[in-house]
Amino acid sequence: KACILVINKWDLAKETDMDADVYARQVREQVSFLDHAPIRFVSAKTGKRVHDVLTTATELARRHFQRISTGQVNRVLHAATEGHQPPMIKGKRVRLYFATQVKTAPPTFVIATNDVDGVHFSYRRYLVNQFREAFDFGGAPVRLIFRRREGDRLKDLSPAQKENRKLAREAVAPRKEAQQRAAQKAQTKKKAARTTKKAPPSTTKKKKAPKKKAKR
Repeated sequence: KACILVINKWDLAKETDMDADVYARQVREQVSFLDHAPIRFVSAKTGKRVHDVLTTATELARRHFQRISTGQVNRVLHAATEGHQPPMIKGKRVRLYFATQVKTAPPTFVIATNDVDGVHFSYRRYLVNQFREAFDFGGAPVRLIFRRREGDRLKDLSPAQKENRKLAREAVAPRKEAQQRAAQKAQTKKKAARTTKKAPPSTTKKKKAPKKKAKR
């Protein structure tokens, strides 16, 4: 989640000659998993820089819910891989085909690759930093999910596994077709029922025939 590291009682720093940059580095070392979070030094007693926390929180929320178009994401991904290529695994280059944003809060991207395990942690971190810089995510966390492309998964299947997949699809196909026909038939009936209107009952009264006078 997006967060801000707030260091309170900074009004006492003058008494101990504490340096903000030095203290910030020490904090980063202690909570390295929050290296993306901004640090703000405040004093609740004097009110110094307290308003900075609210301003930072507002800006961080905007970045947290930011959405990037697929075209922009792939341009940054292409530039990142051109500047620093993915690693080689067993003599084969790891390939990153395309990426898209699938979620906000936090910004989450899915990247298609030919080898999920081949994308090392250091390279994932490199891509996160590239996305963060390109899209101005600032202190918002960025998640990357790597998934293997469907075509690459099929290549690794044995002939027997491929045949089983084929038989399974053929077995399911007739049932799906029957379900589709039933759904289409039901939809057709609904349309017919909506378009067919019942005729209103007749309001005209039938005239009675005049009674014949009896002959004397």
